[in-house]
Amino acid sequence: MKNRFLSIALLAGMFTAAINVSAQTNKAVTPPSQQDQTDKADGVYIMNNKPMIMKGGKAEPLQHDIKLANGTVVKSNGVIKRPDGSEAKLKNGDVINMQGQVSKKNK
Repeated sequence: MKNRFLSIALLAGMFTAAINVSAQTNKAVTPPSQQDQTDKADGVYIMNNKPMIMKGGKAEPLQHDIKLANGTVVKSNGVIKRPDGSEAKLKNGDVINMQGQVSKKNK
């Protein structure tokens, strides 16, 4: 009787452990949504000496001035005006994201 009880307890423990392992390995990994990925690429790019705005994965010519999160203004001619009043002209390959950070576009 004692051996039978131990056998049942052992089998129950093994079954429970197998379910836990199975549950852990079958969890689906949810990739970031496409919207999250395109939001990271939003900003102004200079292509062929023309400012292009990328918003939600769609690029179009920048036709009016826009104000970015940090207060920087990007003008339709590619000039950026920082909150401190300083100005700079973006060049081909330059990117300014919606937070106002300038970088070179990876080729």
